[in-house]
Amino acid sequence: MWPENIPRRILGGGYTHADLWRLAVSRSVGTGTVPAERAEAYVRFLRRSWERAGKDPDTAVEWERSYGA
Repeated sequence: MWPENIPRRILGGGYTHADLWRLAVSRSVGTGTVPAERAEAYVRFLRRSWERAGKDPDTAVEWERSYGA
């Protein structure tokens, strides 16, 4: 049996890297491990890091591409 794909359940198929980061940060805020006032800064940092590496944060996560948006 495969583990549950929580991002797909919440975001639907074809979610992007940026969607995934936003979900992760949001869930971290919900658990109290990330301060809510820093959430957007964390997402911006992840986006900039991804872009500096020459990647597009708005592309679908590789294992989700076959599911479409």
